[in-house]
Amino acid sequence: AQTGESAGSLALIGSLRDFIFHLTQILAGFAVRKLGYVRMMAAGMLSLVASLLLDSIAPGTRWLFISYSLLSGISLSMLMTPAIAVLYEHLRGNQLAIAVHLASSGLGAGGLLVNPLMHYSLLEFGWRETQRLCAATCAMVLAASLLGLWWSTRARPSSRVTGVGAPPLKRSLSSALKEHGQDLLHPLSELNFVLLCAAFFFFFCGCTVPYTHLVFYARDVQGYEDAPQMMSRMGAASMLGSLAFGFVSGYCRASVVFVIVITIQSVALICLPYCHDAVELEAFSRLFGTFAGIRLGIQSLVVAEFFGADRVAHLYGLANLPMSLGSLVGPAVVGAIYDATGSYTLAFWGVGMQMLLAIP
Repeated sequence: AQTGESAGSLALIGSLRDFIFHLTQILAGFAVRKLGYVRMMAAGMLSLVASLLLDSIAPGTRWLFISYSLLSGISLSMLMTPAIAVLYEHLRGNQLAIAVHLASSGLGAGGLLVNPLMHYSLLEFGWRETQRLCAATCAMVLAASLLGLWWSTRARPSSRVTGVGAPPLKRSLSSALKEHGQDLLHPLSELNFVLLCAAFFFFFCGCTVPYTHLVFYARDVQGYEDAPQMMSRMGAASMLGSLAFGFVSGYCRASVVFVIVITIQSVALICLPYCHDAVELEAFSRLFGTFAGIRLGIQSLVVAEFFGADRVAHLYGLANLPMSLGSLVGPAVVGAIYDATGSYTLAFWGVGMQMLLAIP
């Protein structure tokens, strides 16, 4: 509201950021072993801080498409890819499963803590000053994380992916694309990987819908005044779900758990049109958020189960292509159906049923 732009324009900026984030993870997952964990995370940190500072001086929406959508989307992929890949490089078995879910729970914890603080800061200081505060906070937090990553990998100088042991930067980027460029898309010739990508596409068409439409549906359609706070509570449920499941995930097949997550989130979306009062809406947000937390950790574990831990960085990055398309198409189609019919019922039914196509 403080930018003076329409809600549709601002929603497009956010959706495009998510699309670019998933899309650039394709290259990030392929390049992380050549560039090195520490180098890629350092580049992501600097890029994210720069994007937040540029946001604070952006004169209009057109600039936000560059600073927020493009730059921050690329930054997030360079931060998350090494954070996930380093776990598969150094951990195995139950330790790996627990670590992946603990790392994923950080997203829920961030949503729980950041959303209220951002809301308060926006009211007190305005969005431009809030972006500057976010830049300073991210710089300190990510610098500490980067130091921890360097410290934990420094004892493995022979590793081919640590910041110290990685090949020279110029050699890393040019050689990776020249000598191994064909390997980037080679997994798309594997039938099992193509089927997994199709499952991710159908699933992401629906699993990202509540993050775009739930607040509007609860507040403007059902008249629930406390709807904006549902996202924070969903983030808390996501954190708890990821933490709780992290300690038992080592005893379950990741693919079986993924099927359970798909089923429950699909049924929840199909039932959402029948949620009218505060109790029902809050129950949905907590249920969906809990299994969203499990989903965040289980995705890479599914790739590891089918194709091996050594291929996770590359294949999980490549799998972000159908994820990005699904997250871009799903919310947009739901919005179009609502605009055409004036009701979310058909839209929620449709994406819920489509998510079930990911199970086979």
